[in-house]
Amino acid sequence: NHSRVINEATEVYGINNEGKIKEAILKFPSFAGLNHSRVINEATEVYGINNEGKIKEAILKFPSFAGLNHSRVINEATEVYGINNEVKIKESILKFSRFVALNHARVINEATEVYGANNEVKIKEAILKFPQFASLNHARIIKQKTKIGGLIGFSNQQTIDTLLENP
Repeated sequence: NHSRVINEATEVYGINNEGKIKEAILKFPSFAGLNHSRVINEATEVYGINNEGKIKEAILKFPSFAGLNHSRVINEATEVYGINNEVKIKESILKFSRFVALNHARVINEATEVYGANNEVKIKEAILKFPQFASLNHARIIKQKTKIGGLIGFSNQQTIDTLLENP
């Protein structure tokens, strides 16, 4: 029964907008079959109960977020960004829910090709500071920014440093 599914989901997510739930189902059809109370409970175990509102927002922005094994997602990301960055990883995911869908090893490899292998730590810090940075076309960005940097007298490395410090 579609009405029951929509009513239950709007109740769990605390919204009065059936349109958002319908949109989530269209983006991720499996969304309709999930036990949303369980989804929220499992996610709050990983991200913390104080982040329940952010978890619900993340799910509604990126519905496939609801179908993930978040413990695995965090483990895989900490392999790339380091265990000492686990809190930042969780914050990044809740800021930019599509962050969970990225292949972070590939993202880092591609970014180091553009910004230089010597900047790997800065790249990771930039991504965790501004998670959307991970999904950008870095070759295009560096081409554009070094051109602008050159106009104001920056070397390519100064431009890269500035970009990675303020992604």
